[in-house]
Amino acid sequence: MEFKAADSLAEQIAGDLAGRIIRRQLMPGERIRELHVAQTLNVSRGAVREALLILERQHLVDIQVNRGAQVSELSAEHVQGLFVLLLELYVLLGDAAAKWKSEA
Repeated sequence: MEFKAADSLAEQIAGDLAGRIIRRQLMPGERIRELHVAQTLNVSRGAVREALLILERQHLVDIQVNRGAQVSELSAEHVQGLFVLLLELYVLLGDAAAKWKSEA
């Protein structure tokens, strides 16, 4: 059996911000101010900064030196790629659930 640690605070913040970006509560080109996010979520700026780095690796935000982070433009190709990735994750989840059921 494999155990996975709970998501870190930065991962939880990244998930929250990613959800806002996907639901278009944060619009493409909009700046994400670390201090505002930290105060709103009652977390440290360091955790927010780490979350923004996670989102940059996921291509959801662009971080520019001395300018901060801003929401990336989501092209149709990007959204399609995310959909394909999500579909593949569901297939893996289904495989794992089938194995788990057969082991029980």
